[in-house]
Amino acid sequence: MPAASLRLASFSTLRFLSFFPISNPSPYSLFRHRRRLLFEDSAANARRRCFCTGTSVSASSSDGKNNQGNRIGSKVGEFRRKLRVAEVKGGADEGLGRVGQSLSVMGWVRTLRSQSSVTFIEINDGSCLSNLQCVMNPDAEGYDQVEAGSVLTGASVSVQGTIVASQGTKQKVELKVHKIILVGKCDSSYPIQKKRVSREFLRTKAHLRPRTNSFGAVARVRNTLAYATHKFFQESGFVWVASPIITASDCEGAGEQFCVTILIPSSHETTDSPIDAIPKTKGGLVDWSQDFFGKPAFLTVSGQLNGETYATALSDIYTFGPTFRAENSNTSRHLAEFWNLLLPTWMMTWPVPPPTSPVKYVLDNCKEDMEFFDTWIEKGITHRLSDVVEKEFLQLSYTDAIELLLKANKEFEFPVKWGLDLQSEHERYITEEAFEGRPVIIRDYPKEIKAFYMRENDDGKTVAAMDMLVPRVGELIGGSQREERLEVLEARLDGLKLDKESYWWYLDLRRYGSVPHAGFGLGFERLVQFATGIDNIRDDVVEKEFLQLSYTDAIELLLKANKEFEFPVKWGLDLQSEHERYITEEAFEGRPVIIRDYPKEIKAFYMRENDDGKTVAAMDMLVPRVGELIGGSQREERLEVLEARLDGLKLDKESYWWYLDLRRYGSVPHAGFGLGFERLVQFATGIDNIRDVIPFPRSPGSADF
Repeated sequence: MPAASLRLASFSTLRFLSFFPISNPSPYSLFRHRRRLLFEDSAANARRRCFCTGTSVSASSSDGKNNQGNRIGSKVGEFRRKLRVAEVKGGADEGLGRVGQSLSVMGWVRTLRSQSSVTFIEINDGSCLSNLQCVMNPDAEGYDQVEAGSVLTGASVSVQGTIVASQGTKQKVELKVHKIILVGKCDSSYPIQKKRVSREFLRTKAHLRPRTNSFGAVARVRNTLAYATHKFFQESGFVWVASPIITASDCEGAGEQFCVTILIPSSHETTDSPIDAIPKTKGGLVDWSQDFFGKPAFLTVSGQLNGETYATALSDIYTFGPTFRAENSNTSRHLAEFWNLLLPTWMMTWPVPPPTSPVKYVLDNCKEDMEFFDTWIEKGITHRLSDVVEKEFLQLSYTDAIELLLKANKEFEFPVKWGLDLQSEHERYITEEAFEGRPVIIRDYPKEIKAFYMRENDDGKTVAAMDMLVPRVGELIGGSQREERLEVLEARLDGLKLDKESYWWYLDLRRYGSVPHAGFGLGFERLVQFATGIDNIRDDVVEKEFLQLSYTDAIELLLKANKEFEFPVKWGLDLQSEHERYITEEAFEGRPVIIRDYPKEIKAFYMRENDDGKTVAAMDMLVPRVGELIGGSQREERLEVLEARLDGLKLDKESYWWYLDLRRYGSVPHAGFGLGFERLVQFATGIDNIRDVIPFPRSPGSADF
């Protein structure tokens, strides 16, 4: 069936977890600028220039004209990036190369201690974990403010001085202060002092907690993961699509949406407005026709449906933005507002990327923060995340691979013969034993065992297909050059006795401006298995493989568990966090687990119905300490089945007319997944509560911070 062939790339879009091309630019080369001191004149002028780069135009002439060619207004000065602590202390020499330099830094006071003849002030500007120690003598300008007690922990200051080698052992360099300016005073009630405080307490001070080591490190790692994600997809030719935040449809079908309306008072109006002020119809219902959009509108719960409109036009797209769930839950895994990475795409045109990882990008660029997590949050996390294989690729033809297997001094369960597909045992023998753990690309497979759309080679027997094999997994990636020649593709369809009328749209792509192109798909479970290693290091087990089981099997496993759960276990009910964590942490001893084939009643309407009529082709990936990390499904591409599903759920088909049109006009089998970005950060950092990895967490009863 055509669906079986085109489904080769199902869940193929999680590639960002393991294949990030790493470059090593200078961390400070993003902006090439002329470095200048922030303070060149008086203290008053210095403070003004801290926050404004505009240059005033002289207007001293008596006729009101200036000396800049009669131009009106002011000239905008060049961009000036202030010097960061990370730049001062960065590099392999940890700042020793700057000894003797005079410079200015700005930041917040972390600690201050005074001795008889010297005062030590540690400041931090958020650019790195470590502080810059500033040593100040009584003869320094501005010392009177320190002496008067105006400079306290939490105050913002600007400091000028000279970098000198440090006499202490905690840092290589320190700043000998010539001048200090108190930019912003700090009240003595400042709640974040040197002593450690709990993350529970800091959640009540969410507007100040970014100044702590833990949350500053989380913010920097989060930023790096987001950057690495965008960089990977942009460099791979994907188009970022901004899915709308306001929508009229419920993508997930759960009804847990925030309503967006102007029919009730805004934040600038009184909250004591009577309910009668809401316009109603003659029948007593809310008159949505008077609302801003003329119909009910909501904050989006997912960008999946909108993304598919561009996936069918631009080929490779992804969405990455905020989503909202009105779930009245206060667990450590739920948020009312979070960011979601979604990739609804059906066609790939990439070359095979090198086997590197954005997680490694974090390890390379956030070393100090990751060492902090390793010490204070989760022991061994850097070792776990560093367990990624980086060996050079080898490639050989399918014919050579068959010859190698036939000469192997090994008995295989499945037969080895030219014209038969390679099995997992064959693939693992090639990559693990024959080539001693190196990744291997097998190319030029017999056309009889490959899909019809793969380009036929000149020998007439093979196609330009490839599989990438990696140790412990076998095939990780499968791809091919596509057949761009119309007459060859038509002949291939005839030879396989496939109805060309069913592929009219696919043939049209060759009829109207065909180009040579290629694509590949990554098996979802195998990709995560290869890329993450998840809890193998923590459990001291090196070679654990991913497991997968059906929802039905998962329910049976839970019912047999010698454990009392808070939430009921029954076929037809969704799995809760305690169930998911029991499965991955206890039942399977820390292994990542894929749960598939969920009851259709508990999943979204757009998921493809299985042949049994009771379940859908949905999956959730569970990992230890987090539970569900990724949720995905094959989408329902059959128009009549999708319409029946909407009718069965009593959903208004008019609201989804555009989504149905995607099935009506050139529908293709496709799949997608959603990855909660906060959960990825939570998993990467070891932070227990998901609210601690988002800058401004939203939860019931709390919208300010």
